[in-house]
Amino acid sequence: LETVSAWIGTHPERREFAVASKLLRVASARCPCDEVAGWLAAWLEVHADQTTVDEVQRLLAQLAWDGLDRSRWGAGWRALLAREGERRSAEDSIWSVITAACEEDRVMVGKAVEVVKGGLTIDLGVPAFMPASQIDRGVIHDREPFLGVKLECRIVRLDRASGRLVVSRTAVLDDRRSHLLDVLSPGDWVSGVVKSVETYGAFVDLGGLDGLIHVREMTWDHPGKPADYVAGGQT
Repeated sequence: LETVSAWIGTHPERREFAVASKLLRVASARCPCDEVAGWLAAWLEVHADQTTVDEVQRLLAQLAWDGLDRSRWGAGWRALLAREGERRSAEDSIWSVITAACEEDRVMVGKAVEVVKGGLTIDLGVPAFMPASQIDRGVIHDREPFLGVKLECRIVRLDRASGRLVVSRTAVLDDRRSHLLDVLSPGDWVSGVVKSVETYGAFVDLGGLDGLIHVREMTWDHPGKPADYVAGGQT
């Protein structure tokens, strides 16, 4: 288990957690299953990476239910299966919250934890998939800056049986954009954050609606470059 843990640590770009499952299967043929399960339970208790813990736990606990030598089950397996029972109970509770949010069309907040093919994995207590087209308006070429960021989203597809959960951030942005278009009027004073600086001006995020400040509206003097007056992230 220590060897597999070290291997996973040196291959952060790969999620080959099934290697740990194979290791347990091989080890179980050479020594009492309960001893191996005890090692695993102890290893999971001190492992710092919760994502790894959850995934390895899921893979290895399946072996306990799928026909290993039950006659040798003892304290080790009980420790392992107790963790699995707690995990399943917590997961059921999370799915109840998610189902209610979906039915009530409520906004949820989750952290982007991984860049995957076609989008992001969002942690809502259970993994959710956010397609690249639903991350932001426009084309997102680099999804890495979103990692570790908490994102508001709406649930657009939920299948509890298969564990399929799809969410959208643009749905939240579109709602806010519609609201701002309804309530804003010419002459209103608003506060926003500079989203991008172009050669002709700067785009400012007003909280779901982008506004353009043309370079000629940035100074009374003869205008220079927009970057001379504003910077990305500035309020």
